[in-house]
Formats: sequence, C-alpha cells, structure tokens
Amino acid sequence: MRAFFGLTFVAAGLLFVAPSYAQTNTGRWSLSLDGGVALPQNVNIKGGDTIDFDGGFRIDAGVGYKICPPLTAEVEAGLIDNSVNKIGGVAVGSYGGTATLYQVPLVAQIIWAPCLKGVVKPYLGVGIGGVATVANLDTPLGNVNDTDVVFCYQAEAGVKFLAGEHLELGVVYKFLGTLDHSWSENGVTLNTDGIFTHSIMAVLTWKF
Repeated sequence: MRAFFGLTFVAAGLLFVAPSYAQTNTGRWSLSLDGGVALPQNVNIKGGDTIDFDGGFRIDAGVGYKICPPLTAEVEAGLIDNSVNKIGGVAVGSYGGTATLYQVPLVAQIIWAPCLKGVVKPYLGVGIGGVATVANLDTPLGNVNDTDVVFCYQAEAGVKFLAGEHLELGVVYKFLGTLDHSWSENGVTLNTDGIFTHSIMAVLTWKF
C-alpha cells in the first residue's frame, strides 16, 4: 500500500509540474518501461491447499505503434518475481526451505487513449499472450524446479502526463491472469489453478 500511495503522489505532482506541451509528439512509434510492485493472489493447489505469496516486483518493456489517434498496438515483455510465504498453510522457512516464483509474460495488446487536450492522458488496455512460469519450490514433499508455459491475459488502466515533446510519465494498474499450471521434478508434481497478479507501476514512455 505504501508503494501505491507513493506512486499516486508522484503522479499527482507531475500534473502540476509538467510543462504545458501541445500534442506535438505525433510519432507513431513508442518505447515504454514500467516498474513497480507485484501482488499475486493466493493460488489453489489441486487437492485443496494453497500457495501464499509475499509481495514482489514487476518490470516490463514494450514497443508500440499508433494505429490511429485513439488506438495503439503494443507488444510487451516482462518479469514478475515473488517469493512464497506458505505452501499448504506451512511456512516455507519452518522447514528450512526456500521458494520463489518467476513469471515471464509476453503480451500483445491494444491500448485505447481518448484524444484529450492538455497534459493528462488516461488510457485502458487489454491483451493476450503467453507466460513462462518458473517454480523454484522446496515443498514438504520435495523440491520442484520446473518451467510451465501457459496462455495469459491482461487488462490495465493508467494515466500519463506529457512531460516533454516526446516524453510521458505516469502510473498504471495491471491485472495479469493465467490458465492452470503444472510443475514436476523427480516424481513430485504440483498442479495449481491459474495465477492472478495485481501490479501498481510507474510508467515512462518515449514517442518518436
């Protein structure tokens, strides 16, 4: 929550300090870098237990192309890193284990931004793609170190502030969902429902 309020404060500050540039950044191409906190929901293990996560981080990089003034097509790749707090209600540290989950999403999406005058630019986005999820888990039943690749989908909502002729800064909320997962190693198999991850991120976009 502290990270959320901090990013919100920065965004509000940009509203007052950003120069009053006109919409001169008319280039069709854009590069974006996003970074912030990642908060996965608890994941159900097939059979009734759950995996509980600690908060982590997410970073993304994307390239976009403006199809028409309100619509931009974008391809985005990222990394989400979260440690695991409990597996089946048992704290991972209680048996000397360590557990980390890495998600590497690749998403093609459409961004819609209304054509508004001024420095404030709200936007929405939806996309689909795939995510490679790397599980490095020490479980009560044994170690599981495996990678699973499944379909994913994403929705986002954010606001950007025109900070220069080509530069935009802002904040965005992203929701990433996946299909069910399965990891296995040395006879130990872990099957779970899909993972739902909520992220609050700072955004930097360069248009050219």
